Amino acid sequence: MLNGVVLAGDRDQVVYCEAFGLANRTWDIPNSIDTVFPISSITKYVTAILFMRLVEAGKIDLQESLLAYLPEYRNDSGAKITVHHLLTNTSGIPNYNNLPGFDKIDIRLAYDRFEFAISHCSHDLLFEPGEHFEYSNSGYHLLGLIVERVTETTYENALYEFLFKPVGMLNSGVLSNSIVVKSLASGYDYEDGKFKSAKYVDLSLLYSSGGVYSTAMDMFRLDRALRTYSILSEDSVDLIHTHHIPAKATYYGYGCIILPFTCENGRQVKLVAVPGAIPGFDSILYRGLDEEKIVLVLTNSFGNRPQGLPTALLNIVYSDD
Repeated sequence: MLNGVVLAGDRDQVVYCEAFGLANRTWDIPNSIDTVFPISSITKYVTAILFMRLVEAGKIDLQESLLAYLPEYRNDSGAKITVHHLLTNTSGIPNYNNLPGFDKIDIRLAYDRFEFAISHCSHDLLFEPGEHFEYSNSGYHLLGLIVERVTETTYENALYEFLFKPVGMLNSGVLSNSIVVKSLASGYDYEDGKFKSAKYVDLSLLYSSGGVYSTAMDMFRLDRALRTYSILSEDSVDLIHTHHIPAKATYYGYGCIILPFTCENGRQVKLVAVPGAIPGFDSILYRGLDEEKIVLVLTNSFGNRPQGLPTALLNIVYSDD
């Protein structure tokens, strides 16, 4: 049933990496470990890592207001929302996915990124910034615009210069309907026992909240760069993985979930978890915080990933300790 790539790593070793199913069903092209996949909302984790790179470069202040970087944004809420609020999904900005008609109409349309921010990411706040947690693609879209403002280049170029190039993620980038990505898998939805081509989405709209593409090995390279503190200081990495949310039931850092996990052998571990899904693609990343373990599943079919697979893989990688 699985269509995609599975990777498990322990410290600096890839202990398992295999490809399954088809990257393209029209031409019967199989997936390989070099197949490129949209990683959807794992993008948020990547965006958060980029932000900490820019913080360390002195280009961004986490406690500065949204309005300081995007003065065109509405004054009342923009003055209260900080970069920290956006990264932790505590800004109170409504998620544009929940706006009426978005999933049926807007997701198919080509928008200018700034115009989209004004029309879809600047509605009245759901709560005062910092008071609660509410997952928001809108907030992460605004983070992409902040990147462009402080680096004076595109989000794509900033990712390449500040993150992908130094890490060696040379098969990673940002999706667009206007570019050709070598080895990019086609997306499918699995419904009623058969595969269907995924519904059309304007890929440029996904941007800094869900628009990054990558390979399993590139994501492993990113994991190692974080573990060895070659791209960020230990303090910055810890800040990304710190539970910042007022509501204790939600354990969220910068672009990632922090959660405890009980292995089958009874061992208690702490994980970073980052799931992601867009039409035709379904992915999940688990990283051990106390041990250097990683489990990654990238798929190009939505609706048929074995639900117990990531948990089973976690039990395997922790079984030998």
